[in-house]
Amino acid sequence: MTDLRFKTFGNTKDKISSIGLGTGTGFGYIDKKTDQQLVYVLQKALDLGVNFFDTAEVYFDGHSEKIIGKAFKKRREKAFIATKFLPENSGYKELLKAADESLKRLQVDYIDLYQIHWSNPIVPVRETLKALERLVKKGKIKYLGVCNFSIRQLKEIRKFSKIPIASLQSEYNLLERSAELDLIPFCEKNKMSFIAYTPLNSGNILKKEKNIKMFSNLSGKYGKTATQIILNYLIQHPNVIAIPATTNIVHLMENIKANDFTLEKQDLKILKKIFTPKLIYIDTGKIKVAYTRDHAVYKTLKEALENKLNFFPSPEMLSDDIKKGDFLKAVKVRKLKKIDGIFEYELLGGRIRYWAWVIAHRTSKPIPAIVEE
Repeated sequence: MTDLRFKTFGNTKDKISSIGLGTGTGFGYIDKKTDQQLVYVLQKALDLGVNFFDTAEVYFDGHSEKIIGKAFKKRREKAFIATKFLPENSGYKELLKAADESLKRLQVDYIDLYQIHWSNPIVPVRETLKALERLVKKGKIKYLGVCNFSIRQLKEIRKFSKIPIASLQSEYNLLERSAELDLIPFCEKNKMSFIAYTPLNSGNILKKEKNIKMFSNLSGKYGKTATQIILNYLIQHPNVIAIPATTNIVHLMENIKANDFTLEKQDLKILKKIFTPKLIYIDTGKIKVAYTRDHAVYKTLKEALENKLNFFPSPEMLSDDIKKGDFLKAVKVRKLKKIDGIFEYELLGGRIRYWAWVIAHRTSKPIPAIVEE
């Protein structure tokens, strides 16, 4: 049986756990008692064999980094710490300052993996790389990584960087498998790790009756939970690291045990077949963009262009990348039970990408979309 517990990180000699821990959910400040519980979760994860911890300066205004700093202050060498800087801090001076502030919050002398959270179309990539190369030279960071980059952007930054790009972090789960088409193969070919965020898709994978039945059958066969089977599917790729976020010890232990078995080829084929997305191209004018409780959105093209919610990169900035052929992944829509005027679909995910596409193409080109039932 293939040992999935640890994998070589990128083109380095370091070994990291194939199941890491993401801290983008639940690691905000509530009170001192909650902070103590979060520290305990992180330390328990390390005790159980997890050594890869992912955070970002933007997560809860840096509080996630602070919690990690408290957890591993006395066990620094055991933990592989990855953090990210905002695209607003991609400028030379801004980046050097952001790195120092992350180091301070993390209470460390160096960061194992420092990642570009999103590309910044305003700041030349060479300027960003110049700052990152200086940080590596000073020993403040060990490795460079990127997040949410397209193939074109990956090729560009690899071309200009004097230091190897060790990893790419992007969304990857059974409901979002577009990374399998190009990103994961590109990373594998170029000896880069692929870090999968939102690997469980916030529980949405198990909402359909047919999926529940299928996972029930697989659970019986392997003696594993549906969550463990889902994570195991992802880490079957030799270069994929999954980083489910949890603050619950029981869920943490469940996630970790996803690496001690191997799905048979026939079951991998079943999962691929069932979770092959239905990709269609839809006239943007037929998609309804509605306000939701969880996400602030723009309802009109004018609002998207004004960008008063200060999204960065803004829809207009992202439209420039789309014109160059970049479109990370399809938007997610749901077919309306009853046609609402001109609208046939409701937008569920990818709101900024939707408006970026509209700005780039107006109504002349249908948008790639995945229809969720």
